[in-house]
Amino acid sequence: IAASGVSLEHSAIEVEEDVFFSHVGEGKVFIEKMRELGVPVCISQFGRSDASLNLIDYCSPNYIKLHQQFSEKIGQDRILDMRLQELVQRAKNAGTHLLVGYLESTQALYRAVQTGAPLVQGNVLHRPSKVMEFDYSIVMKE
Repeated sequence: IAASGVSLEHSAIEVEEDVFFSHVGEGKVFIEKMRELGVPVCISQFGRSDASLNLIDYCSPNYIKLHQQFSEKIGQDRILDMRLQELVQRAKNAGTHLLVGYLESTQALYRAVQTGAPLVQGNVLHRPSKVMEFDYSIVMKE
């Protein structure tokens, strides 16, 4: 990686939560080693179990990317929304960046932003404009 000239702080190694749980001891050591090298680590497909909350405190990954179920049902499943709020707060307290991905509509994007999630990702299309401004509140029909 060093020979490529790519800046390590602009890269991230992504490990799925299930794989991490299969090798928790090694996973924590791996994150610590990557941190020493300046390489951020992201645990993806995150939040499917209650143990996920403990994982944030246990190894403090740089990023967690939530499982797709959060983006698919955001604002539609009250229990999942409460879990999302808890994950957002726990990640914030640990200094971990939380990413809600797989957002495919302006409504889902709006609801994700309303949770306080610091990072959102997805594919949302709207009409071209000369001004990069869009009021997502106008698409809400609640």
